[in-house]
Parts: sequence; C-alpha cells; structure tokens
Amino acid sequence: MCRYRIEVGNDNNVKPGNILGAVVNEAEIDSEYIGSIQIFDDCSTIDLPDEMPNEVLKILQKTTVCGKRLNITELTKENNKIMTGDNKLSNKKRNFGRKKLSRNRKQGYDKNNSRKGGSKFSR
Repeated sequence: MCRYRIEVGNDNNVKPGNILGAVVNEAEIDSEYIGSIQIFDDCSTIDLPDEMPNEVLKILQKTTVCGKRLNITELTKENNKIMTGDNKLSNKKRNFGRKKLSRNRKQGYDKNNSRKGGSKFSR
C-alpha cells in the first residue's frame, strides 16, 4: 500500500464514505483494495495499492468530492512529516497552563482534609 494526500478534509464536510465512493466509482477499484482513510482539517490521506497505473491517478486528480477536486499526490518521507508528526515541533514540551497544586493547598480544604464552611445547602 502507498499513502496519498488528497485536498479535501473536515473543512469541506467530507466523510470517509464520500472519499471511498469517489475512488471506487471513478477509478474502478474494489473497496477491498483501499486501505486506511484519515481525515484532517484541510486534507485527508488514503492508502491505495502500490501498482496503481498513472492513468488512474490522473483520473483521481480531476475527481471532485463535496465540490472540491481531490488533487491527489503521493506522500513520500519528505512531505509526510506533517501527517506523521515527525517534525521538530513535536519534540518540544508543551505547557497547557495547568498549575500543580499539593493536596494541602487546594482551595476549600483544611489540614484535616475536610471541607471548610460546612454544608453548601441550607435547611
């Protein structure tokens, strides 16, 4: 299987079935030969057989799904880094703004681990 990038994604309200149907109908490939379909915001990836003829790729480049052309391109190691997360940004430690609190410093608890202020409900 070879992974291809197509130019439709969540921004175009596309679903895997839309992509699968277009490839099956236009390229006349059985669905059993189509692999994984991953949908991202602005593009999607699809796994297709290695031995696909160039004529089929030309047909798929002109095919439209949800009103947008597929513009299918084969992914290589160089242009697949964004899809797999192998870029240098993924090695950075991410800070989500969470503060670490010790158990004794949490708001609303005293040293004996009981709630301050009594009951929340009045009777």
